Amino acid sequence: MLGIFDSGIGGLTVAREIKKIRPNQPLVYFGDTARCPWGDKKARTIKRYTEEITEFLIGRGAREIVIACNTSAALAEKYLQKRFPCVRFHNVIDPVIARIGAELKNNKKSFLKIGVIGTRATVQSGIFKRRLKILGKNVSVSARACPRLVPLIEKGETDKKIPGLVLAGYLSDFRKNPVDYLILGCTHYPLLKKPIQEILGKKIKIIGSDRETARAIEKNIPAGFKAKRKDVFYFSRLDSRKRELIQKIMGRKVLIKEKPWKD
Repeated sequence: MLGIFDSGIGGLTVAREIKKIRPNQPLVYFGDTARCPWGDKKARTIKRYTEEITEFLIGRGAREIVIACNTSAALAEKYLQKRFPCVRFHNVIDPVIARIGAELKNNKKSFLKIGVIGTRATVQSGIFKRRLKILGKNVSVSARACPRLVPLIEKGETDKKIPGLVLAGYLSDFRKNPVDYLILGCTHYPLLKKPIQEILGKKIKIIGSDRETARAIEKNIPAGFKAKRKDVFYFSRLDSRKRELIQKIMGRKVLIKEKPWKD
């Protein structure tokens, strides 16, 4: 059983891509919609949240867990690895860094500009800047925190005019000083990929953690089995609108359950 967790519905973008590649892979998902967003929370709080959720997923049979939240991967992965040595954790940052590394080898430019957008906690952690700088001196990295995006996405307002205006503000620096690649440093952001591309133009290549993580899972977790358990998607707070949004993101009917969480 493969476990996946996120602060809310963003990790569904990863789950969706995994199911495209591995349709028989049974999943148990947890989205902490009651306490979302996590991007402005303190590191110790995020560690506590992720520890609680990991224990829950283990109780549901997960032995491999995808930390489908960039904020959690940046601030809590090492803690979780020590706390749960019996679990193999996969994050959504390493696959993106690997993809950029491959792009660097194949790109003919002598110098590449890379932009990153993410939550405030992810950007302040500096994880993308540190990891990308290791790839070589011929890389410049600029990052922008976008704290208003996750709440808008959680409300399902990805096609509204207001998110477009908010996006335009966050991306203004990348329009003035174009980058070669833009990393979507939050699993919620692939749900805004189309308007982001429209704002920045087709010349800028957008890389999201959803597809890259799914490809990494395909390589790192053996296949060759038939699913004996149904996928289950747990959320700490649900309403009818959220249920519809979950089904829309997954592109199919899935088993959704509410698991209230006491903070």
